[in-house]
Amino acid sequence: MKAITLLLITLAFFSVSCFSQDESLRLRWDMEDQWRIYQTTETPDQVSWDLIKSTESPHAWTEQISVTQFHVPIRTNIEQIIKRIMLDYDAISEGGKWALIDKRTKKGAYKWALFMYRTKNFQQLGEPRTIMIHIAQGPKHTYIASRTIRTEKLTIAERRKWEAFFKAGEVVLQSPQTTWQQAGLLSP
Repeated sequence: MKAITLLLITLAFFSVSCFSQDESLRLRWDMEDQWRIYQTTETPDQVSWDLIKSTESPHAWTEQISVTQFHVPIRTNIEQIIKRIMLDYDAISEGGKWALIDKRTKKGAYKWALFMYRTKNFQQLGEPRTIMIHIAQGPKHTYIASRTIRTEKLTIAERRKWEAFFKAGEVVLQSPQTTWQQAGLLSP
């Protein structure tokens, strides 16, 4: 009887600990840049957070970060997600150039890819953009995070800083709200 009770308690603890935890993409924010969430958008399929520097406005920003969490993991490989994103960007901008920076697709660890898009004419507005895009596939969700800057080229120092920022990101078992609070980007 004790063995059965112990087994039931263990199973109950295991199911609560495995299924009650949420998942999020944790990025290592440099607080010197003073980012703030200016917009959150949620649909049945995803939730997105858009961030700008605290000294800028949503209509006059120089840099923007967007993080999208899909509620259900995208059941395809990262290469197919990259191709889809490339097609979408190429359809709205002319003369864009793509570069794969790095990726990890090993079994066991969560998979991710980091690539960059540069164009002189984003969305046919005549404005340059450089966008660094990070895709991460966790067990529960797929994430697409991007950093956009209104210039066609990054300095070597900027590129290294943002590569390190995205590569240091990790999929963790905690709610997105907790992740944003711990980063100092959301009040408790």
